[in-house]
Amino acid sequence: MLEFEEGPEFMSLLLSVCYSGTDGLSSADLDTLAQLILAVRKYEMPLIAAGTQSAWDLRAASSPMEAYIVAVKYGLRDHARAAAAKVSERPMSNWPYVRAMETTPALAYHRLMEFYDCCTRTVESCFVQAADGILKQDRGSPTKENAYSCDATTSVAAAVRELNCGQGMQGPGADLDHYVQDIITDSEYTRRMKDRHVNSVVSIILEGSFDLPKRVKAALGNVQIEVD
Repeated sequence: MLEFEEGPEFMSLLLSVCYSGTDGLSSADLDTLAQLILAVRKYEMPLIAAGTQSAWDLRAASSPMEAYIVAVKYGLRDHARAAAAKVSERPMSNWPYVRAMETTPALAYHRLMEFYDCCTRTVESCFVQAADGILKQDRGSPTKENAYSCDATTSVAAAVRELNCGQGMQGPGADLDHYVQDIITDSEYTRRMKDRHVNSVVSIILEGSFDLPKRVKAALGNVQIEVD
């Protein structure tokens, strides 16, 4: 006779998934999915592991805060870290209230805020370095064209330096590709230089700035949240 630690209701769900597949998990809540992930690992059920994980990923993408809290609750460290990274895509002022917070240890939420602050400082540091790099561009001799170059590098560097992820419409973990392009291409002096056909200087500035999202992503990859 087989004995399981899990209750009969949960085992009924697990067996149903084993026989019917994971398609029905699209309506399961994160708490249930976390328990299923643990059960799949415990009882070594590779045939439903991928489907269970996909169901979690789909739900966690739309509710990252809840996913973080649930993952911490069940000791799913990798899931908690992934959820924390997703939470960091939103500014802290837009973090939703989740009922599960009421029973979550304060330390878990504190660590999430520390992680967010660390991500913000990391991104800001990358932008400051990029701004400094733009200002170091060789401006050549004091001709009229290079005067426009000076204006452009100063303007673009200022726009980059003033970025504050924590105060905008997105958090430090958000995809910066389009945002960086908007900052650079919408710069007043960059537009003026294009009007004056000083394209060689514009190209130097753009090339030095558009790889910034990749540098930010790499830097954020080194920021890890502490999870018990």
